[in-house]
Amino acid sequence: MHSSTENVSEATSPGKWRYCINRGGKRRDCSYVSM
Repeated sequence: MHSSTENVSEATSPGKWRYCINRGGKRRDCSYVSM
């Protein structure tokens, strides 16, 4: 079992990334980061 807080970065489109942090349960804080 891994930690309840996980940082996930995924490329959604060229030059754009979605940065997600799992806060446990079904809650996820996501923000968009432009490179």
